[in-house]
Amino acid sequence: MKAQPSVTGFAPLYPMLELTVRGMDCASCARNVEAALSALPGVQHVQVFLSTEKAKVAIDPERVTVCPSV
Repeated sequence: MKAQPSVTGFAPLYPMLELTVRGMDCASCARNVEAALSALPGVQHVQVFLSTEKAKVAIDPERVTVCPSV
């Protein structure tokens, strides 16, 4: 089982990214996005929020390189 990204009152165990995910129309879409992100190497935990069109992704910085967006 993957580690959880944070514990209440403590710093996150892994760095968190917040991504905008446009085009989700239903809970099934959100689950599909969550599954796809979770399958990527170095992703430790994913939460997708349909109402805000956001995904919070905890990554292992030793396995993932993040390029800043332009």
